[in-house]
Amino acid sequence: METPYIVIGVSLLVCVIGWTIWRLEPKKSRTPKPETDKEADSAEVYNARGNLYAHQKKYEEAKEEYRKALEIDPEFAKAHNNLGNVYFKQNLFEEAEWKYKKALELTPDYCDANFNLGLLFNRQEKWDDAIWMFHQVLQLNPKDELAKKYIESIKKKIDAKRVNSKL
Repeated sequence: METPYIVIGVSLLVCVIGWTIWRLEPKKSRTPKPETDKEADSAEVYNARGNLYAHQKKYEEAKEEYRKALEIDPEFAKAHNNLGNVYFKQNLFEEAEWKYKKALELTPDYCDANFNLGLLFNRQEKWDDAIWMFHQVLQLNPKDELAKKYIESIKKKIDAKRVNSKL
């Protein structure tokens, strides 16, 4: 009796994997590819691999994958942003800031890069810059509750610092 459920489960898994590969493939090349074209050389695939490594906290491997993505497509804002995230997690703040700013130079309305730069500035206690970045996020997405919470939290830190400096 369990065999039909296994067959259905395997069939669904194959469909999901096929759909995922189809979604990762650039839209312009969704026609059958010639044998010489390697999907593995796609910037999106390297970026996705970098995300997997970063999620596993394998930061050196993640950086290598993001760099490969950027070799293929130097204007791939998501890869710049993701590389910035890895630098941030490694406390390489100057490098992280540079990558976030590059992502924003390429795609100024990239909400994630604005948000991540706000997080970076907050971590560095550059609170005015952080608030400004979170306001940028709210201009792009007025319903972003997390950006609103960060602004309020930073304002409380600023107020607390003023009170402590007067004592």
